[in-house]
Amino acid sequence: MEEKIVYFDKPGKGDTPEVIQLVKERAQARGINQFVVASTRGSTARDFMEAVAGTDFRLVIVPWQYGFKGEEQPFPRDLVDELRAKNHQVHFGTMLFHHRVLWDKRSAGPGQSTKNVWPRNQGLSGDPFDGL
Repeated sequence: MEEKIVYFDKPGKGDTPEVIQLVKERAQARGINQFVVASTRGSTARDFMEAVAGTDFRLVIVPWQYGFKGEEQPFPRDLVDELRAKNHQVHFGTMLFHHRVLWDKRSAGPGQSTKNVWPRNQGLSGDPFDGL
């Protein structure tokens, strides 16, 4: 098996159409029908949704977590509804390593202690770091 790798000179939205085409080509060659797509404000999700319309490809869109960087959720609610209506999934999860450092001088270190892992998306409140 031989495959190609494509590198882009710089990041940016201008490469999205080519990335989508490359993803679709690779998926068809390998029999893959579901893609996981990161999309902060919805433009990449919308581009992928439009590109796979009328195909058997399905998307799992992953916006960033609520409250990330102190912002309200920037992913449009109407786009969530539209994606789900077209049989795609949208997953709002916790980006564990972006919330706070999980280990520092107050814990044992990477791989040793999970006392600082706090499932905020489970309806719990408070700060597990208080009092440490």
